[in-house]
Parts: sequence; C-alpha cells; structure tokens
Amino acid sequence: MKFLKFNAGGKNFAKFITFILVIFGVFFVLIFFGPLREGFLIGPTGVPSTFYNATRASNPDIVITNISFPPEIRAGVQQTINVTVNVTNGNGSAGLGSWNVNVTLFKSVSAWPNITKLQSFNASTLDYPEGIVVADIDNDGDNDIVTGTNDKQFLAYYNPGHLNIDQWQVSNRTHQNYVDTVSAGDLDGDGDTDIAAGVTQGVGGTFRVAIYNNTGDNFSQWPSNNITIEKDAYGLAIADMDNDGDLDIIAGLGGGTADRISIFNNTGILNISQWPTSNVSTANLLFALAVADMDNDGDNDVVAGLGNAGDRVSIYNNTGSLAIAQWPTSNRTVKDDIETLAIGDLNNDGYNDIVAGNDFFVVSVYQNPGHTGISQWTEYNVSTSSTVYSVAIADLDNDGDNDVIAGLAGGTGGNISIYNNTGTTLNISLWPVYNVTTADDARSLAVADVDRDGDNEIVAGIHSPQLSLYNNSDLTSTYLDSAVQTFTNVSNSQKTYFLNWTPNSNDTGGFTISAVADLAAKYAEIIENNNYLVGSAFVNSTPTIFVMTANNTTFTTSTPSIQLNFTDTKKSTGRATLYVNGTNRSFNGNVSNNTATNLTSSSLDNGNYNYWINITTELENKSLAYDFVISVPPTSSEAGSGGGSATIQRIPKTFNLSVNINSITEEVGVGDKILVYFSETENDTILIKSTALGKVTVEITSTPLIVDLAIGEQTYIDVNEDGVNDLRILVSKFTGAATVGMTVEKLRLGTKPPPKVEAPLVEVPMPAQEAPAPPPKPAPQKVEKPLLSKTMITIAIALAAIIAIVSLLFYRSRSKETENYPVEEEQNQEGSL
Repeated sequence: MKFLKFNAGGKNFAKFITFILVIFGVFFVLIFFGPLREGFLIGPTGVPSTFYNATRASNPDIVITNISFPPEIRAGVQQTINVTVNVTNGNGSAGLGSWNVNVTLFKSVSAWPNITKLQSFNASTLDYPEGIVVADIDNDGDNDIVTGTNDKQFLAYYNPGHLNIDQWQVSNRTHQNYVDTVSAGDLDGDGDTDIAAGVTQGVGGTFRVAIYNNTGDNFSQWPSNNITIEKDAYGLAIADMDNDGDLDIIAGLGGGTADRISIFNNTGILNISQWPTSNVSTANLLFALAVADMDNDGDNDVVAGLGNAGDRVSIYNNTGSLAIAQWPTSNRTVKDDIETLAIGDLNNDGYNDIVAGNDFFVVSVYQNPGHTGISQWTEYNVSTSSTVYSVAIADLDNDGDNDVIAGLAGGTGGNISIYNNTGTTLNISLWPVYNVTTADDARSLAVADVDRDGDNEIVAGIHSPQLSLYNNSDLTSTYLDSAVQTFTNVSNSQKTYFLNWTPNSNDTGGFTISAVADLAAKYAEIIENNNYLVGSAFVNSTPTIFVMTANNTTFTTSTPSIQLNFTDTKKSTGRATLYVNGTNRSFNGNVSNNTATNLTSSSLDNGNYNYWINITTELENKSLAYDFVISVPPTSSEAGSGGGSATIQRIPKTFNLSVNINSITEEVGVGDKILVYFSETENDTILIKSTALGKVTVEITSTPLIVDLAIGEQTYIDVNEDGVNDLRILVSKFTGAATVGMTVEKLRLGTKPPPKVEAPLVEVPMPAQEAPAPPPKPAPQKVEKPLLSKTMITIAIALAAIIAIVSLLFYRSRSKETENYPVEEEQNQEGSL
C-alpha cells in the first residue's frame, strides 16, 4: 500500500516534469530554427529579382550584374544584400592599373507626386511638339517616344535604357506635312507597334490621316499610306470599334464649320485609303476626341469635346454597328471650348469617368454613374491659372487610384499640374495639387513607365520648343552602407559586395545602389528599385484621412492650424499627430470619427514647410505630404517709415564638433558656425555664408577657403595642407526656406570610413576633377552569425533555472507528504480493527 500510494504521486510528478520538458523543447527549437532566432518576422521583402537601370553612363565600364536580397526582411535584424559588380575596360586602353570601386546602398523615399522635386530631362526640337505617344516601337522592352512638331518634323526617340532624352537616338522623318495628332497601336497584327497621325500641308494644303507601318527598321524608313480628309484631325485614336479583333482608326475633324467624326474600319490590309469610312457631323467645332467603353457593354464608345458657342461634351454610344451617325448621342453643356479630353476610372467603381480641360481655365471631372447619359452625371471643377491644353489620367503614386495631370498655357511660362486623387472623393478641387513651371505652354502630355521601374513618368511637349521628361523617382536618399574593393585586372573581373542594413518595424520605400570607380575618368551605374516593404503599419490603410486645408496655402500667422477629418469603420475616436518638416508639432488624443478637427502648430518662422498627419487607432495611418508657406506680415515698427516689408530674422547658431565627437549632422542656416576641434589647441571654423540659388556657400575661416556645394554634394577639405583630407562636408537637403541639412565629419582620427555619398542625381560620367579618394576598404568578410545570440542564451538559462527551482519545490512537497503517510495508514488500520 505504501508503495502504491507513493507511486501514484510519482506518476503525477513524472507527468509534470514531462510537460515542463516539452515546453522547454519547443522553446529550444524556436530559438535554433524559428523566428525567435532572428527577431520577429514583419513582412516579405517585396523586392523583385530584377532591377532596372535608372541611370547609367553612355558606355559604362562598371556594371552591376546581380543583386541578391534575403528571402524575408525582419525588423531590428541586420540584413545583408549581396551585389555583384563586373568591371570591363570598355575603351580597350592598357596600363590603367588598379581600380578602387565603391558600391553604396541607399534607402530612398519617393517625392512623387510632388513634381516640383523631381528631376527632369529635356530635348530641344525645331518647333513645339503637337502630339506625343509613348510606346515600344523597337520591341526591346523600353517605351520609346514619337512626336510630331509644328515645323514638319516627325521624330522617334529610341529609349536606350536611361532617362536622359537628349542623349537618345533620334530618327527624323522630315516631310512636307505638319503633324497635328499621333496615336499608336498594332494595326496589322504582326506584333509590333504602328503609328497613325493626322497631318496637313499647312494653310490651304491637303489634310490627311496617315499610317506608318512598323517594319522593324528605323522609323524614317517605315512605309506609309494615307487618306485625304476634309479638315484637320484635331483628335485621333486607335481602338477596335466593331469587336472583330483588329484595330480601327477614329478621327475628329475640326477647325471650322461642318466638323465631323470619322471611323476608318480596318479590313486587315494596311492601306487606309481602302478602308470603309463612316461619318457623323458634330453640332459645333470639334477640338478633342477620346475613345473608351463608357457603359461597360463590351464595345468602345466615342467622346468628343466641342466649342464655338455650342460648348459641350458629347458621348456617342456604340450600338455594335460602325454606322456612327445612327448611334444615340448625349450632350453636356459646358462653359467654354473643350480643348482636351481624357478617360479613366477615377473612383474605382468599374466605370470610366471623363476629365476635360477648357478655355475657361477649368479642369472638370464628370462622374460616370453607369450609363452614357452625361447630362445626368455629377460634375466637379477646379480652377486653373490659364487655358488647359492637355490632360491625362494615370496612377502616379502607386496608391491604386488614378490621378489627373494637366498641361496649361502661360504668359511668360506654362505649367504642369498634378491633382493627387485622395481616393475619398471625386471633387477634384479638394485634391492636393502640385505644380511645376515650364519654359512655355505645355501643349501635349503622355504618361507611361519609361524606365521600367514600375511607376509612370510624364512626357510633355513644351511650346518653347522642347520635349520634357519628368522622372517619377525616389528623390530623397538615405545612406545605408558602402564597401570598397580593388580590381587589379580592369580588363574583365568580377567581385561581390556585402552591404548591410537594419530596418525598423515600419520601414517602407525603395533602394538605390551605385557603383563608382575612383579614377580621373569615372564611370558609374546606378540601379533603382522602388518596391520593398517592411512593417505592419502601412500608408493608406484604414482609417482614412482627409486633409481639408488647401495645399500650397500661405498662412499669415506663425501658428498655422491644419484641419483634417478621419473615417474609421471600427473606432469612434483616434489619435492625431501633426508633423511639420518631420517634427511632431501638435497632438490630439481624442479625435472624433467623421468630425473636422484642427491641429495647430507651435510658432514657426517665415519660410516654406512640408507637413503630414498621422492617425492611430488599431493601425497607424499617415496622410499624404503637403506644402505650405508661412508669410507673417510685418508690424508697423518692422516695416519702417518707408513702408516695404520685413521678415522674421533667424538668429545664427554655433555648433561644436568637440575632440571626442567624430561627426555631426545639423540643420544650419546663414551665419551659423560649426567649430571643429581636432585637439585642445587646434580647431577650425566652418561659416555658413549663403543658402541661395540652389547651393550652399561655406567658408573655412582658418584656411581660408570658400566652397560652393549643391544639394546632395560633398567635398573633402585638407585644413592643414599636409596632403591628407581632414574634413568631409555633405549638404543633404533643404530643410526650410533658408536652412539645409549638413553633415561634417572629421577624417583625421581613426580609420577613415568609406565616403557616405548621397545618391547621384545625374547620369553622365562624374567630373574629372575630384577631391582625393579615401583609402580603399578591404572587402568585408561575411561573418557567420552565432547560433544563439547573447539575449537568447540568457533567456534559455533563466528558463532552465526557473524549471529547476519549480521542480525542486514540487519534489520537496511530495516528499513531506510521503513522510507522513505511515502514521496515517496505521491510524486507519487501528480504526478498522
């Protein structure tokens, strides 16, 4: 009986010990093989295996051949990115010796859709481009540009893989005709893109619609055929109008009385003069034309913009027959001549909406409710500064909804405006707007992905005349890591670099990787990718934020108030934070759902600012970034007796880079000083003299030396003239109207790190004159991570100790019970007798 009683307790104890060992074993496996070994898994990389060339020299000797990312990116854990670089002596010269190649990894944040912060490329033309189409006409995977000018030029720009359009190969098809409109499509079904154009011989000349058949040769050699028409082809489109599988041509003939719309029905033979034609007369002058399925019945309808006292937008509803004169027509009266049209779904309801620009300085959005009766559609308008010559619809910020781009006329210069779709309303007047001034009227627009990086660029025809390409790219880049390796055989050799980066829990953005040779004749290749994702808090997730304060607003108070509204389907309240230039300026912890709320910033000086708003309920949500200006009117004492104006003056600051500090990064302005101490007795002073005209002028007072630096540029300074650089100065960005972010690093003490250069903004070979290069850093050795980190070992030991203590206490408790058992058993036996 004693044995059986004690054995029962022993079984319980064994079960308990087994349970504890199972828990410990699971934890041990997670430490060795699971996510606890490397930190919490936040999300996949989202980085595709292919990177595309964003910028490169015309004949680069350095090529990045492969980039390898971890299969998953974990927050708080160092990630290693492998970059393979191949060096080839492209010019065939001998005896160049060793090359030190610096590969740098940057994290980039997109500035889009703020077009004012984007890099643009221009190509001069003899006269202004009238029509632009972007398409791959040589089947190399890159979108090319075809445009006609008002000087009888018909130009094809062949994309070589970079965005500097002035260096692209151009094929000029010079003829005796002016090119008014251009469209592109595969008209003969042979797999390549053909071109259709509306051309005229000028005043009193013949009007034609011409087809240029892509034979795979140079554009200037393509055969063409044409058909004579009665008027200028003010609008031209290529689409399948009869659902027979081939593309037809639709032309809007305008410029006088008896204007018309003509459909040229493709018979399968690429000779437009033999194609059947159907026509319909318009009520007034025709200025614009677009084609799309407006009622989701499976066939394409025609939309026309009319003017000259009968201003209207008309929809011709395709009944399935090409007899357009018999199609039902609906009209919407407007205020002035319709100059341009674009069609696209702006609210993601599955129906195509219409955007129109007119002479009345208005961009209009017409919301399609699901039928073609446009007179019953809801209309939204936004005023512009001048006539709207061109509009386009495309998703520019990859947020899933289409934005609107408008090209405007101007007196001394034109304008391109981007209306950023908020996704919450089609009232375009409430959308943030970004503007860039152009050299002249922005007559024509096209939007497409020109550099194969997954986002859309803008191509504009400017009246100055020139062709402009705006790169939808990552503008703001942050240094992550760099490495230098020496190539002793520059004829053909390859090395792999290991670049490290530790993301935080809400990291998103893109990468830029550059490879630069430290030689007098430098070549570089820069590769961009805009698609990695880390973190559980994403932009544009529920709840939604609607900022009601108009963009580009000028505040006449140094404490501006920003109004917002947020909507959340799960919470009645949230917490809102206003950030101005990245700094938390105001917080409200009890923002009511669907109620306008004001967040007021603390005191600000005169200048240009950028703000966004964070809403936090179950998820963090960040609004888009907006710009505003502080312009505080002067008081009477500030203005003085002579009138005029006065601004708030900035008080100069002094920063110390003491002996035991190697580098500092500060926001500096005119008059500020940075005192650099190399020792207790040796110091130098950096004086900020100017931050105007896009550059920063600094003076090293002890040398003395004056240096001009552009944004993103750095320089090396030898202050004691011993032939070794002592300082590195980097200007990263403008942080205000007259302030910049500046990094000053001492190089004399310790081992000099590789230069943390900002991402190159140009794509031409770097200039020959350059400050002495830093000593090469040996190729980093890939260090194997220990099987267990110190933290994991500590946790494991602590857990084992807890298990041991609990087991001991339990065992002692059971032992005491067994010691008392004989007495209890004897008493029970006596009682039974």
